[in-house]
Amino acid sequence: KKVMLSYTDNAALLLICSSILYSVCVYGQQCQLTQIQFSDNGEQLYVKFNAKVVTTGLVDVASSCDPYFDVLSMQYLSDSLCYFDGAIENIAATSALIVQLSNTATVQPNFESLTIVANAFACSNVSQTALVEAPANNPDTKIIIDDTVPTTIGSCDVFVISANASTGMTYRVYSWIWTLRFDDIETTFQTGQDSQLILHPIDIPFAGEITITVQVSTYLFTQDLEIFKVTKSELPSPTVSILGPSQWIYSEPLTFFVQLSHTACAFDDTLYIFDIHCECIDDALVNAAMVQNANQFYIPSGLMSVGASYTFTCDASSDTGALVGTASSARTINIVSGSIIAS
Repeated sequence: KKVMLSYTDNAALLLICSSILYSVCVYGQQCQLTQIQFSDNGEQLYVKFNAKVVTTGLVDVASSCDPYFDVLSMQYLSDSLCYFDGAIENIAATSALIVQLSNTATVQPNFESLTIVANAFACSNVSQTALVEAPANNPDTKIIIDDTVPTTIGSCDVFVISANASTGMTYRVYSWIWTLRFDDIETTFQTGQDSQLILHPIDIPFAGEITITVQVSTYLFTQDLEIFKVTKSELPSPTVSILGPSQWIYSEPLTFFVQLSHTACAFDDTLYIFDIHCECIDDALVNAAMVQNANQFYIPSGLMSVGASYTFTCDASSDTGALVGTASSARTINIVSGSIIAS
């Protein structure tokens, strides 16, 4: 069914409304862009005009925003979808184009402007630009740490701290920043979109109180900060053993090894530094001749005296110093002139 209405004012034009096709209706004037504003939850943009640009036949039909916005605007909107909301039209007595923001959209309030292209609607043949406004009621961004997060952990525990229950985030969080502080040393450990932090034993290579600061900011420029403290227990020191004979023949070179034992979480990629020395009368002579290759040690023959006892001491420490502390071991070897007597 079609009706024909004739207008004779300065903007005289012919208006045809189709109740079957729900086509665009123009009320004798240009529809003007009046406002672009974030919804209160930050998930949509309300693009409002001073006149209806579409009838209910096109309500809630989501599609690409490309026909409505220029190229620069689409860079901010990314792959967001657009549709028309009849409820908002009725409340505001105007038309509202709704932009359902994708999680890759970067548009922010009071920062970027968006442009509706010319002829996006039948009632507008010129491009129109408006600054994106903040929500009428900005969400209260609040970090909430899970109440099951422990305040003390063992030396080999994996520590998980979660802020997944935080409010006012929307799904367009700009950044979570997790910072660790120990003994006045502060390190930004993780930055990104993750509201959960997982720390393995090697990530906290020290015992004592660690202060964890988490800060979140959203694309609506809301933010919050929370501080959490956790205490890590001491890592048991490793044990070091010198593997070698208790007596040795004077005329043969002496070779022995050092073995280190530690707890399961003293990590495989940790390197240990061994320092072995002889506490004996000929200390300088023996130490000067000693060859060290990783955890294997070698002393040429003829350096040690028959009938003397030599005590060798080994100190072991990690390459990070504070990771496992140090461990020591001593072994005494008696030097004989002939065959070794089994004990």
